Amino acid sequence: MDISKKIAEELGVKQWQTDAAIELIDEGCTIPFIARYRKEKTGTLNDEQLRKLGERLTYLRNLEDRKTAVISSIEEQGKLTDELKAKILEAETMVAVEDLYRPYKQKKKTRASVAKEKGLEGLATIIRLEMTKNTIEEEAKKFINPEKEVNTVTEAINGALDIIAESISDDAEIRADIRKRTFDKGIIKSEGKDKEAESVYENYYDFEEPLTKMTGYRTLAVNRGEKEKFLTVKIAAPEEDIIRYLEKQMVSEDALNAGNWTSKVIKDAIADSYDRLIAPAIEREIRNDLTEKAEDGAMVLEGDFKTEHFGSDKMITVMNLQSTAANEKVCLKRVALVKHDGTEVPVSYDTSIGYHFDIEAYQGYVTFKKQYAKIGGWVNEDPECDDLYTITFAE
Repeated sequence: MDISKKIAEELGVKQWQTDAAIELIDEGCTIPFIARYRKEKTGTLNDEQLRKLGERLTYLRNLEDRKTAVISSIEEQGKLTDELKAKILEAETMVAVEDLYRPYKQKKKTRASVAKEKGLEGLATIIRLEMTKNTIEEEAKKFINPEKEVNTVTEAINGALDIIAESISDDAEIRADIRKRTFDKGIIKSEGKDKEAESVYENYYDFEEPLTKMTGYRTLAVNRGEKEKFLTVKIAAPEEDIIRYLEKQMVSEDALNAGNWTSKVIKDAIADSYDRLIAPAIEREIRNDLTEKAEDGAMVLEGDFKTEHFGSDKMITVMNLQSTAANEKVCLKRVALVKHDGTEVPVSYDTSIGYHFDIEAYQGYVTFKKQYAKIGGWVNEDPECDDLYTITFAE
């Protein structure tokens, strides 16, 4: 992969600009230094472009290193094919690489690995490929082996289904499809563990939002509420749609139409694979991705925070905001203060005193000793720093 070319395409800039920035980063220059003192060399890439470039450079280099390690591991097992190697090299995300590696990764003992040790892989193949007209019980009897602790027909069938369930879960294309279906159609839900309890998360006691519309500050809010044990959070996936997709992938149309025993047994394995192996992993991956994007969309600001009185109103004044990420003054022409529960607090601006807002709006759960704020979710509309920021004050 030509990393510089890819980053240039993603940022919408010339490759010579990314080449120059990467060279400076490799020389040990920091992003703030490059943004301020090496503009002529990078073609005036701004600090935000450089920050994204630095993040993608690290990610893509780690991705290439992981591809090399995965290819080497599979090759050592004698299982690397040209087709598999090409798929790994073409993968554009860590998740895609890990999906391809999953069937070859050395796993801890699983129900499927135990079943394979008991010699039940042959029965799993017969069931999955619909290779017999006998009943499942007749086929399973052939695999009873007390020496390997397969004592009954039921034990043989259950072991074979465990093998099929894991093989479905290990299929990279299936996992990628289910991940996309879940994100495109899924909903994130949060509920209050005690809906009578007073907390800053009350707006999330009965909350749901399509995953495609989940904002960064809401992601961080529900994460915080979950961590502090006020909320339970889960993703509701389009299960019926996913199960139908899996059945089309795993069961032949003739078997589905005939309703024979192989289709019924494979459906059981599909349900087990999704509920036990796929869904929990996909939910973790999506939530981790949402969190990573929410945190990546945050920068740290430092400034002067004062408690003052304006008439009868007690206010907090924020002056001289400075970004620790960019190491330069931050222009904030329009600001929305967002509390930890996701609600907004009115913010006004005065040219003589800066931004100020009602201290009572968050008093009691936000302290100002650290004197910093997080900003995220900005929209650049004007190169002259006419930016829209969301400020979230941290404890």
